[in-house]
Amino acid sequence: MIVSMWDIQVAIDDRLYNDISEMVTGVHDDPPDGAEFPYVSYGPPTSVPFDTKLSDGADTTFQIDIWSQNGTAETSDIMNAIQESLQSEPLPMSGGFSMYMNRLEYADIIDDQDGKTKHGVLQYRIIIEKE
Repeated sequence: MIVSMWDIQVAIDDRLYNDISEMVTGVHDDPPDGAEFPYVSYGPPTSVPFDTKLSDGADTTFQIDIWSQNGTAETSDIMNAIQESLQSEPLPMSGGFSMYMNRLEYADIIDDQDGKTKHGVLQYRIIIEKE
């Protein structure tokens, strides 16, 4: 089994920085305290083997979190822009990997515990293979 969560995040970062930078204040691996809204961060990824007799791969669930204090409409707009960005064409991978599949599996908008922040959640199933 290969585990390449960082390579997946780098590919997503590159795409999102180019495509949604005007909508958010940042795309963060680990948001700084007091980060300005709206911003995007990453939830915990998971990975299981996706190996065959001919190739080594990983089946990864990758979560993207959207944080907004301007309501459901802004959160939804950012989520839609992320979905459009990630589905527009295959994500180029580094580290000798290729992306076999990238599919949205789950989307939700929930109220944060502070009562004023909306938390958008996008979970993608991403399968990669070692080239």
